[in-house]
Parts: sequence; structure tokens; C-alpha cells
Amino acid sequence: NAEAFRMQSQAEAVVAVLEQEPSPGELFLIAHSLGGPVCVELCEMLRRKGKNVAGMVYAEGNLNAGDCFGSAKLVSKGVPAPPAEGASAAQQSRYAFDTAKFHSSVDLVQISGEGTLLPRIQALRAEGMRVAFVYGGENRGRFTSEQLLSTEGEEIVWIEKGAHSMHADEGYVLFWNFVAGFVGTAE
Repeated sequence: NAEAFRMQSQAEAVVAVLEQEPSPGELFLIAHSLGGPVCVELCEMLRRKGKNVAGMVYAEGNLNAGDCFGSAKLVSKGVPAPPAEGASAAQQSRYAFDTAKFHSSVDLVQISGEGTLLPRIQALRAEGMRVAFVYGGENRGRFTSEQLLSTEGEEIVWIEKGAHSMHADEGYVLFWNFVAGFVGTAE
């Protein structure tokens, strides 16, 4: 079901999980890549429900159509072909993963192309949510949102030695130290 992979549906699923849990107190979210637009939707949903999101680290989250180069390439290939009858469990799992990624990418390309993500984030900030735009230093000049953020006077935090997976690659210590400081737990 393609609807299940829309950014709004993914955010609704996270809200449903959060509603089952005791309130964590201050809630900080890390929005990475395709998860950026999901997190914006999630923050807006939580705000409408009267829940406070204290902050969001927007880590190389897509902000405009130019940032969606990977997803746009995936979408251009079309819906993945289903595996042959009798396919192994691994092949079926791969098909399910590729299909989910395709449908999420379709939605991502559309939402990012609308040009509303940064204004939505700025509106959340105006309501009191802290926001940090974080990019891997190895990706300087690669994302069109770098220019958009600069034009809008937004600060970019660069994680040196980090790339797109800065939370797990060579820059991971710097990334997690930044996050700890952002949420106020740095020692």
C-alpha cells in the first residue's frame, strides 16, 4: 500500500507509538535525510496535540527539490518489479524494502519540490522549538539547501570528517557530541 509510505503516514505511525508511551518530558528529535520531512510532519502533529517538541536536529534532511537527487533517481526507475513466484524470503524482503523506499521517495520528491519545508521549520522555531541544521563536512557544496539556508540567514553546523551518514561514519563522535550539547547533556 503506497499510502503507508507517505511522509504523513510515517509521522502518524510514530505519533501512535509515542501515545502508547509515558511522556518522556522534553522531546528532541533527530531528522536524517528522508526522515527530515517526516520529522517536520511529526513535529506539527505533536504540536497540534498539545505536545511539546523541545528541539530537532535536521541532519542533511531534504529541504528542496535539488536535495532529492538520490530519491529522484530512484523514482525515475519506476516501481520495483515483484520477485518471481517461489522467490526466497530474502528476495521477498528485498522487494518489500525497495517498494517502501520507492513510495517514500515519490512522496519526498513531491514534498521537497513544493518549497514549504523550510518555512514550516521556521514556523516551528517561531513557536519555541529549537532547530539545528547539520551537514557532513564532506558534503559541502553538494546540497542545494546549503544555498537556501544561507540565503535565509540560517546557520549550518558542519560535522567535519562527516558525510551523509555522519551519525555512523568517521564524523560520528563529533556528530553525537554536537547532539549531546544541543539537548543539554554535554559534560
